Amino acid sequence: NRSNRIADDAYLNGQIQNQIAGVSEVFRHNKLLRLTAAAASEVTVTGTQTFKPEASVALPGGSFGNVDHRFASLTVSDTTDIKVGDKFTFPGVKAVALGTTKQVQDYDQTFTVAQVVDGTTLQISPKPISLADAGLTPLERSYANIEIDIPSGSDVNFLNTTDTQTNIIMANDSLVLASQP
Repeated sequence: NRSNRIADDAYLNGQIQNQIAGVSEVFRHNKLLRLTAAAASEVTVTGTQTFKPEASVALPGGSFGNVDHRFASLTVSDTTDIKVGDKFTFPGVKAVALGTTKQVQDYDQTFTVAQVVDGTTLQISPKPISLADAGLTPLERSYANIEIDIPSGSDVNFLNTTDTQTNIIMANDSLVLASQP
């Protein structure tokens, strides 16, 4: 089928279309994973949390290794009942617009639990980089995605309060159109 039309037998194999959002083959399936409601409560941040963007780290022998800058290790009071996929915010930690303006948004930045490392450590995404971090160079500050450092004692407000079906391609709020004059 070279005309990029949906094949007549698409309903038999569940194929929707080729090349949707850069995914070469898209299939429909009625058994998508469900994300259960967050069960954790009264979780707080331990110590003021601030992170800087890193491209590489020094390795033994003088070489450098790449760093996956999408994730950060966040220290919290307790990780019991926290699971991968939980979405959360910190009250007052506002999102910052991408681009050169770095305009502070009117909503709190949303984070996702990527891994529960141990009893007090979460791997989260995106890596929170504070516009107010005085220890960052101007170049590092250009990667900022939050207005302020995450204060010690901040509540972790979980957003997934009901069981829901997940979207394997993207979260509903993950697509942002950023434009500037």
